[in-house]
Amino acid sequence: MSERYDTPVRVGVRQIVAPIGAGEARIPALVRLPDARILLFYDERPAPASGTGSDFNGLTMASDLPNPNRIRWMECDARGEWSDPRSLPEGAPPVSSDACVGVDADGVMHLAFASSEGAVGYMDSRAHGERLRAWWAWGSGPEDLTYADMTDALYECTGADALFATSGGAASVDGDVAMPYVVRVGERTCVRVVYARGGCIVRLADCLVGPEGILLDETSVTVWNGRVVANCRLQGFEGRGS
Repeated sequence: MSERYDTPVRVGVRQIVAPIGAGEARIPALVRLPDARILLFYDERPAPASGTGSDFNGLTMASDLPNPNRIRWMECDARGEWSDPRSLPEGAPPVSSDACVGVDADGVMHLAFASSEGAVGYMDSRAHGERLRAWWAWGSGPEDLTYADMTDALYECTGADALFATSGGAASVDGDVAMPYVVRVGERTCVRVVYARGGCIVRLADCLVGPEGILLDETSVTVWNGRVVANCRLQGFEGRGS
């Protein structure tokens, strides 16, 4: 099937945020709130202790958690100008990374992100040991957030050794925010969509598993003709965890 779109589209490109020093500005997530505010969340990643952020450290990229990253946010005004970067309000953990953001049918913004305590990252997280942390925040906007450490709840309902919400804007499905999580159990990896409303888990999709030998990684979801469609990245181009 092919489709043609004859409406011309003008696209302009300009830089709106820059890394600090030898660090990185990565992992953008856009959301439009019910009051038409447009927000951008992203990772402010300091330079890792050794090498550059894109170096493969044997597990993941050097600037991935447990690198001491933090999520920042910006707002676009009516003229298309972006504000200076701002920190998440009080209550967030000191380390935060990989924002996944969406809005439910009641207009509540949900922000899911990962955090780390100590030196644990995705590939060395264990269900019954040190775990990569999973946090949620929700509210009317980025200045008004309620935080919850969802680690215990999400690890229990998925049986995970490690999990993280994949970064980016999340779709709304039947009024719920559909947040895709990469879930690792032992050496097996799948994607599970967690549906949230009002700061609560309301349902959990079955595992989405790749063909034999293919491990799924960061995933975006959208709704097309009433069906949830997933666009999955594959693991393995830089190593087991990348």
